[in-house]
Amino acid sequence: MPVGAAALFLGVLIFGVYGNGGPLQGGRATALLRESAAAVAGDTEVRSLRLNGSIQNTVNGVTAKLNPAQPVEFRMVLFDGYLQIEQDSGLGVTRFAGFRGSELLNGLRTSDARTVGSTRFAPEQLDIERFRFGCLILGMLGRLDSVNSWRVEEEAARESGRLQIHLKGPTGTEVWLTIDPDTRLPLSLRYSDQVSFPKPLTPEQVKRGVMAPRPPRVTTEVTMEFLERPAEGEVRVPRLIRKTAQGVLLEEIRIQTVVVNPKLTDADFKTGR
Repeated sequence: MPVGAAALFLGVLIFGVYGNGGPLQGGRATALLRESAAAVAGDTEVRSLRLNGSIQNTVNGVTAKLNPAQPVEFRMVLFDGYLQIEQDSGLGVTRFAGFRGSELLNGLRTSDARTVGSTRFAPEQLDIERFRFGCLILGMLGRLDSVNSWRVEEEAARESGRLQIHLKGPTGTEVWLTIDPDTRLPLSLRYSDQVSFPKPLTPEQVKRGVMAPRPPRVTTEVTMEFLERPAEGEVRVPRLIRKTAQGVLLEEIRIQTVVVNPKLTDADFKTGR
């Protein structure tokens, strides 16, 4: 799904469940989601999360590889708060992305913390951030109730391979959640998005100081993988999240610390602090 169309996804969703063999029983999508959420959190009711780690999410136009990792923090409140704080030491700025209720939090802050700058964003940017938050919560926790009340309309079918839940929006936008058939833990998400694939400059071009051209954005399938969950613990949040498309690594998030149910207030979603 093109990111600009994320809003179209945040409506009524239709689910289908796929696995090995013949048809599944009706209601299996809802039951499977409950099992997946329980496999991650057990009896713990997750209301908020604070995650700290590193992120690589910009493909270098010279090397066509990810730039060096930068510190990142995620503050999440189910159901209406998401803030990603990324420190860019190379440019000396802090990037913010997310929302609190109906307020978009995207913007920049200089390294001296005296200036807060923001860029004009299209109206659909709020829905894009909500979509990203929804994907993270779905993949990390196996839960759909992170932003909107997504209604489940039961369908059942089977395909070869792992268990999959098919999420389909009213305009045909689609997301697939893959679940481990043994542990019931969420493994990955697949959806369509617009992606750029830079080509590396040749040594001669680098020597001549050629500027890397801005590659066109193409619509392609994107996969988010949720990896390296702890074997035991209160909540089994993945410590590694990877985003790929056409075999190219687009983003890698490594989580070092996880705080479950921290007390997050409106002040924690002020980008000037």
